[in-house]
Amino acid sequence: MIKSLEDNSSKETVIYTLGNLAVSLKVGEESFIFLDSDFKEDQSSSTYFIYSVFRDMYWYIRADITDDILSNKVSLAKESRNQLIQDIGVLKQDLEYIDSQFNEDILKEQSPKWIENKWRELIGEIVNRNTDVKLYERIKVKYNL
Repeated sequence: MIKSLEDNSSKETVIYTLGNLAVSLKVGEESFIFLDSDFKEDQSSSTYFIYSVFRDMYWYIRADITDDILSNKVSLAKESRNQLIQDIGVLKQDLEYIDSQFNEDILKEQSPKWIENKWRELIGEIVNRNTDVKLYERIKVKYNL
């Protein structure tokens, strides 16, 4: 995604790569939805907050970025491209950070409640670190972080 913006790719290519990014976020959301029944067996935890944040990320890419490009609210001039590179770069770094905190070995050893609490802690940390990103401003308000 970032590479297509840096390479000054066409609007169609940028939209296509944004679509791929959105699909990846949707898959992440759905994987946690499927785990919700396992979490509920614990009777004290839920994946709701986890998959909801993925859903918020998906809609940020889908509506805030892609739809704004399609409707020409956001141009793909150099300044706009640089802002998109920065915004998507922040999201990429944060997803990589989350992934590093939730590797498979850690998840196997922890209870669903621990996972849910760790997720809330990480998202709070990310939101507070990125106060100028529109996505995180909304997440902070929506989830009272």
